[in-house]
Amino acid sequence: MVAFKSEFSSISFLGVLCGDAILIRFFGNDKKYHNFLIDGGFVKTYKPTLKPALVKIKESGEKVDLVIGTHYDGDHIGGILAFINDNSFSPDDFVDKWMINFDLPLVDSAGTVSVQQLMTLKNKLSGSPRRFNEPILFSLSPYEFYGLSLTVLSPDAERYQAAQIEIERRSSLVASAGNDYQITIEEFSTIVMNESLEDASPANGSSIAFLLKAEDYSCLLLADAFPSVICKSIRSLEWDENRPLEVDSIKLSHHGSRGNISNELLAITKTLNYVISGNAVNTHNLPNKETIARILINGTRRKGECFNFYFTHRNNTLENMFSVDGESVFERYNFKIHFPESD
Repeated sequence: MVAFKSEFSSISFLGVLCGDAILIRFFGNDKKYHNFLIDGGFVKTYKPTLKPALVKIKESGEKVDLVIGTHYDGDHIGGILAFINDNSFSPDDFVDKWMINFDLPLVDSAGTVSVQQLMTLKNKLSGSPRRFNEPILFSLSPYEFYGLSLTVLSPDAERYQAAQIEIERRSSLVASAGNDYQITIEEFSTIVMNESLEDASPANGSSIAFLLKAEDYSCLLLADAFPSVICKSIRSLEWDENRPLEVDSIKLSHHGSRGNISNELLAITKTLNYVISGNAVNTHNLPNKETIARILINGTRRKGECFNFYFTHRNNTLENMFSVDGESVFERYNFKIHFPESD
């Protein structure tokens, strides 16, 4: 688990393999603590990882004020489905609001989550006064929750409609026979001068991504969203290369995939802290080292900045990602990597 804590808020990125599960706790302007859950990881990571965190909230006498399911891939929604079916919780009493785009087609995600399970979730929550009935799309107006604001950056109407029509198609863009960890950062320097081919998966394009602002903390939570959509939204909010959006941290899109980051995105956003929710042992070998190289080499990086990369998992593959670069790589490129104490 990776956690950032400040006086009034905390955000925890749970280790759920190559999946997303994020818990946010903050002290609201009503003088009470509130909890948000953003995605739930896989079904199989629910009991060992997400459930204990939810039990802790329950035992403290608090509830989950908002559950956000960013999209329907099993590495994001699986744990939410497991939670819904967990008899030790009563979602109607434990969860106040649900934010999920229910009218997108429901698809099987690599056998991890069945259409039947997704229909169960939809049937249980459809019509509930606790869920947002309108589609969750980019808007200049943020959602406000007890002093915390959520500005939706993705999906836009175009990507939302594309997902409705084509979500059953699966992109092989990021699939590969192996990882790219044997390529040095220096060797990436020519590659990252140009933009990578952007992710084309309609499911990922439908991701709910947003800018979160609490009293003393801000972050970009990008789900699996497309960088072109995020950039368009950020520019619409009047940030750009001359006035970049500065946040305390960025959760990189799609587990650090090279198809979900761009030089443009790095030019109009600024942070010293990047979170990567990938374990390197997955179908697409995510995260891609190219993504980290792009961040380190990017021409808009300010002189003297030391970047931090926080991984939600720890294993030999990730720990040795930069072995080929030599021991001085961290000093040469001025960055640090951080891992949880155990995987």
